[in-house]
Amino acid sequence: MCRRWANTAPSARRCVISSTLVRQAGRDIGAVLAVVVNFFHPEAVILRGALSGAEPLVAALRGVLYERCLPMATGELIIRAAACGPDAGLLGAGHAALRELPPPSTEGEPPWPARPSCPRPPHAACGSASAVWPSNPASSARTAPPMTTSA
Repeated sequence: MCRRWANTAPSARRCVISSTLVRQAGRDIGAVLAVVVNFFHPEAVILRGALSGAEPLVAALRGVLYERCLPMATGELIIRAAACGPDAGLLGAGHAALRELPPPSTEGEPPWPARPSCPRPPHAACGSASAVWPSNPASSARTAPPMTTSA
């Protein structure tokens, strides 16, 4: 045993060891997140879990991110703990599921289509509709290319 630890109480030794382990975990998480931040340039990194509020973990993670990431990726990056606490994952999953639901039906129509339908009206010549069913009709609106005429 090291002389430095000889006169130290066991509880203090455990505290120092656990703090060192938490810092190392922050450095390891930061190394992985650095790749993600450099690739995606997110606006925020939100930490969730039992140790998300531990300052040694967050400080080590932040240090590795700023050390390994491009300045453009971390210029306005927000790094903080989740505001929802331990229910953040459950709330996020519920939000994602609600986003995928179709819009509410109008009167007399069933809430779910019997088969995929096209958001566009049928083609005037043949009466058929496109067989493409977009996953999110609002985000997949298609626009026609501009028409050009030659004189």
